[in-house]
Amino acid sequence: VTTPDDLSGGVTKAEITNSLIHCTTNNKAANVAVGGEYEATITADTGYTLGTVTVYMNNTDVTSSAVTGGAISISSVTGDIIIMASASA
Repeated sequence: VTTPDDLSGGVTKAEITNSLIHCTTNNKAANVAVGGEYEATITADTGYTLGTVTVYMNNTDVTSSAVTGGAISISSVTGDIIIMASASA
């Protein structure tokens, strides 16, 4: 989590890290406001089938509440987000 500075208007931001193998995300944001919403859809590359999508927030696995298939939805971000997904041929 990055700390507020004079340019951010006092909004604390959480970093978003994507670790994607043979798949892409429709949300290219590098950060999101803490307390804000985060949504993304993970899609397998052509010729590949999407496997498991795992999401950590604040070093806690939130996959069960945030992921449905390839869709990620977090209603209130509390810390840095790490998204891991892979697809196989």
